Amino acid sequence: AGYLLAILITCKKLLHWQKGRRGVERVYHVGIIEDVWDYAPSGKNLLTGEPIERDDLYLGVNKPGSHVGPGKNFIYTWQVLDGPSPSDPPCIPYLYYSATDPPRDTNSGLVGPLLVCKKGTLGPNGIQKGVDKEFFLLLSVMDENLSWYLDDNIHKFGKNQELEEDEVFEESNKMHGRSVNGYMYGNLPGLEMCAGDRVVWYTFGLGTEADIHGVYFEGNTFQRQSTTRDTVSLFPHTAAAVSMHPKAPGVFEVSCRTTDHYSAGMRHRYHVDMCPDKKVKHADMKPTRIVKYFISAEEIEWDYSPERPVVSGFTYYCLLTKANWYMSPSPGSIFVEKGEGRIGSRYKKVVYREYTDDTFRVQKKQQPNQQHLGIMGPIIRGEVGEQILITFKNKASRPYSITAHGVRARGSHLPVSPGKKDGSFTETCLKGESSGPGPSDPNCITYAYYSTVDFIKVHDLYSGLLGPLVVCRPGTLNMARDGEHVTVCGTVRTVQLVYREEVRSLELSLLT
Repeated sequence: AGYLLAILITCKKLLHWQKGRRGVERVYHVGIIEDVWDYAPSGKNLLTGEPIERDDLYLGVNKPGSHVGPGKNFIYTWQVLDGPSPSDPPCIPYLYYSATDPPRDTNSGLVGPLLVCKKGTLGPNGIQKGVDKEFFLLLSVMDENLSWYLDDNIHKFGKNQELEEDEVFEESNKMHGRSVNGYMYGNLPGLEMCAGDRVVWYTFGLGTEADIHGVYFEGNTFQRQSTTRDTVSLFPHTAAAVSMHPKAPGVFEVSCRTTDHYSAGMRHRYHVDMCPDKKVKHADMKPTRIVKYFISAEEIEWDYSPERPVVSGFTYYCLLTKANWYMSPSPGSIFVEKGEGRIGSRYKKVVYREYTDDTFRVQKKQQPNQQHLGIMGPIIRGEVGEQILITFKNKASRPYSITAHGVRARGSHLPVSPGKKDGSFTETCLKGESSGPGPSDPNCITYAYYSTVDFIKVHDLYSGLLGPLVVCRPGTLNMARDGEHVTVCGTVRTVQLVYREEVRSLELSLLT
């Protein structure tokens, strides 16, 4: 039970005359009362017909198997009635966990993967037929404050017995790095495979609203529902299966690219080895075309809200709603109004900009249909089978780089010092099996490129270095028209990002 603020409304109709025009004017009288609200007035679970025990935290907790006491046994019988649909992969992942008290039980460690597969999918070894390796990744905040064993851990591993009320102690127990299978900072073992293996990754989300993850696989793309991607999104109690066919050996990172998760340790390595019993065919194929880009990083003054028309003295209006939004005490004033403890809407930033050649003297004019890009860098386009050659010059005051999602790149992680120029070589997958659009994709798919010299604290990203990379099927782009899509009149590309100015590289600048 709780409280409800009830709104009582009465309506009175009045005839309204204005210059010979007749209409109806409705006058509403609104009142507010306090009342007691019962969320389950029947006292029953109307879905099952069972009575609700008010002291129970969860419905159905008194059913057999809901509480298995210490030293006791219980046999669970699960009926697998519904399997993967025709559009699903052969196996779809779920989670099993203890639900006596789900938050405490799962944060104590009781959670595991469950696969439901189509008939005939699994081989004698319990792994999918035609699949060489399966990996299961659980991404979650393990909040030790909610563990049943917090007191035991304090007494066994802690030095201060009065830690429970300490805010710093509570925060440290949240494993703020967001663990993967209970490990952080590259400690997850066993992620090894051979070049040429057919690999399936099963990813799982668990936890609270803080557990929103973008799981990025460096060095390789994957197929999911006939689309090509290198990042999969996870939310609490969701799961996703993706298929990968790595062909190049190396040590790559699998990580959550939610910035504070990444910087706090949700990153691990997976190894692709050249195995003697695996033969990988490498097509000796020349690129169909070499596309050149000349891109710089340069510092500018950026205004997040440049157009704020003055109306009635000093009142600013929102261009979308035409409503007072910017002046105090409106919600927007804290972001764009200059005052004590606030910079306002103008900041010093660093951005990617395109030039006509490697002299970096003439900046390429932005076309009218690209003005919406705003702070983002130029659109880099390429078709499957092409090679993209980027000459990057750093005109800024600290080292930066260009790194791209979705494509194989050489030299992209190397920092370029201020005033220096570097030729970064990027190829968009010559055979078209990894970077290009999948069968269910549109003709072009979009990735991102950005600087990774300081990605741990994401200074580079928040400072402004981000741009779109578009990879298309062969014959899609009209290179004579600046790489535009042949059959599309116009495209709009946007990025939704909270720019955290307090963690960026450049000094905050008060601009007048």
